[in-house]
Amino acid sequence: MSDVQPSTSFNEQEAYERAVGIMITHQKVSKSYIQRKLCISYNKAARLVERAEEAGIIASPNHIGKREILLVVPASI
Repeated sequence: MSDVQPSTSFNEQEAYERAVGIMITHQKVSKSYIQRKLCISYNKAARLVERAEEAGIIASPNHIGKREILLVVPASI
């Protein structure tokens, strides 16, 4: 077993950053919402949402499937 993580392609990283921006800006987390906003496949959107959960940006789904955004961005003055 190797501890080396596979490198993330630039497009995937860019899509992840855009997805996180959408989640924070719109205060909405849904795989289908990310899919529509980024014009990507549902599976790709699901990976981006799961990655945001692993990073601690969003919470795990609650009993009805809703996710809470954990990252707080201070309002600009």
